[in-house]
Amino acid sequence: MRFSGLREGVDFMVESCGRLHASVSGELPMLQTTNVAGSRQLAEPHAVCQALVALGHDLDARLSAEQKAESLAFTALIEERLHIALLYSWWEEETNYDTVVRPVLGASLPIPLCFYVPWMLRRRVHSQLARRRVLDAAAAYAYGDAALSALSVRLGNRPFFHGDAPTSLDASAFAYLSAVLRCPLPKDHLRAAMRTHLNLVVFCERIAEKYFEGSAPLLPAVVPAVRTPSTNAREYAEQQAADDAAAAQAAGASMTGKHRTPEQQRFRRRSRNAVLTTVGAAVAYALAVDTFGREREQASSDDE
Repeated sequence: MRFSGLREGVDFMVESCGRLHASVSGELPMLQTTNVAGSRQLAEPHAVCQALVALGHDLDARLSAEQKAESLAFTALIEERLHIALLYSWWEEETNYDTVVRPVLGASLPIPLCFYVPWMLRRRVHSQLARRRVLDAAAAYAYGDAALSALSVRLGNRPFFHGDAPTSLDASAFAYLSAVLRCPLPKDHLRAAMRTHLNLVVFCERIAEKYFEGSAPLLPAVVPAVRTPSTNAREYAEQQAADDAAAAQAAGASMTGKHRTPEQQRFRRRSRNAVLTTVGAAVAYALAVDTFGREREQASSDDE
């Protein structure tokens, strides 16, 4: 929308949102349009572009048929090959998932969803990569490296992929390349690969400066010395129990009788909550696995 000359606060509003259920499809970001016919939500990139075209904001209007075909091919390269490499980097790399993806997702969700949702999403991504036979780092990053190289060659020394003004291809490229460049992952193969293509880095910085009021800083890196809240039920219970035991020991009073201190009472409540959290997460996990298994058995029986 910024590429089309639309102004934030005048032509559209931006709302920060970290809740998955805010979007009907579960995808973010999304575009919500309102008119006399009502409102609707659009999260799929091509649907958003078509909605803007319908409103008279076509970024590709000046392109020739050949240029539009080329844009379509490079957009498909980004949304397929580079997307797969990003998914692998976020969800299949154990270190990246455990130190960045899982804690960030879990922190935005209440108990017990903070245990279940990251696990569910990871299974979904794993299935998606399995269908494409991309479950090892070499294959995934080969896709990403090839996509970055092709984009770098196509961009060359131009400010945008089709000259001096941005198009829908620039919007797709900026979205994915910024995700590669800005997300601080311990295993950052894609970011390292992108930094070898200086024109792609400059491309992102130029757009950030011109359309987003400066280059956004990197997301806060995970500090190993600071323990992040665990989204694993057993780890959470053990962590809570250890913290509470230390607090109770520091209080230095008896845990029996009716004369418990406030610290001791909090210890009992938090211990109880930790146990209930563990049980609840285990039940949710069991139900999910059971449902998944029954669906597979039903599918197998239908096939037979």
